[in-house]
Amino acid sequence: MSKHTRKKSNKLNNIKCNLCDSQDIFRLYELDEYNILKCRNCHLVFTEPLGINLAELYSIEYFEEFQSKFFSKCHEDYVHYKDDPRLAIFQKGLSLLMSYKQSGRILDVGCATGVFLDMAKNKGWDPYGVDISEYAVNYARDKFGLKVETKELQDVNFPSAYFDVITIWDTIEHVPNPRQILQECQRILKDDGLLFIVTVDEDSLIPRIADMLYRTTGKKLKKPVKLVHPIHHITHFSKLTITQMLHNTGFKVVYLSKSEIPLKSLRWNWGIKIVIGTMYFFARLFRIQYEVKLLANKYKS
Repeated sequence: MSKHTRKKSNKLNNIKCNLCDSQDIFRLYELDEYNILKCRNCHLVFTEPLGINLAELYSIEYFEEFQSKFFSKCHEDYVHYKDDPRLAIFQKGLSLLMSYKQSGRILDVGCATGVFLDMAKNKGWDPYGVDISEYAVNYARDKFGLKVETKELQDVNFPSAYFDVITIWDTIEHVPNPRQILQECQRILKDDGLLFIVTVDEDSLIPRIADMLYRTTGKKLKKPVKLVHPIHHITHFSKLTITQMLHNTGFKVVYLSKSEIPLKSLRWNWGIKIVIGTMYFFARLFRIQYEVKLLANKYKS
């Protein structure tokens, strides 16, 4: 058994949905090391609590081994890799933000090695970051000179109405209490501020295919489900559930788009990438791509 797992129980006592607080929860997928749950009331999907140390999970091995392909160019020499798809996504995201706001204080929640914040700094922004990975924060501080904290967002105690923009790149699905994170974002964001989120869409084509394979094989083919619900993802949002959680925490979505993880960023061989590329084609055709990107404003009181 992995050190990041515990013995599974057949009971779901005292588990509440992070979106609607319902305890009407059932096991959607029973996997070998962990289970995936779903709320019958609001349809939020999430991983059954595992009791793992998240800070240990995001060690240097996470960045340089497990997710080495994803973070391969996210280092101090990133400016030399202008054709890297991950860096291009950061640049496009920054351009989108700057079409709304030109400068100000920007906070990146789950800032990792700090590349996005360094891009923002070079465009005139005053950057701040938080991440629970000691390795990532030390790298961002040492290599880019960024103001970053090795803490959960709610433990930093930023002043109220302090930031013009808050970004959450592929992070909201990693935290055990996303509603708490969004509530804190609502507190520390200025009234005219912007919240930017990128996360995986549970209702996209690839999770649907994984679900079909799991069920048509009598729950025997588990690997596709595990690939789209990795152990480091805790909440598996759909476009509907992330929009609802934003609404519940005082935000209104003003922009939404769908996209895919670039094939170059995936760590699989080209045979598998061809299959995934085919799925990307149909996902784009039916507007059910894998990732959702949102911009939100605070509700006016």
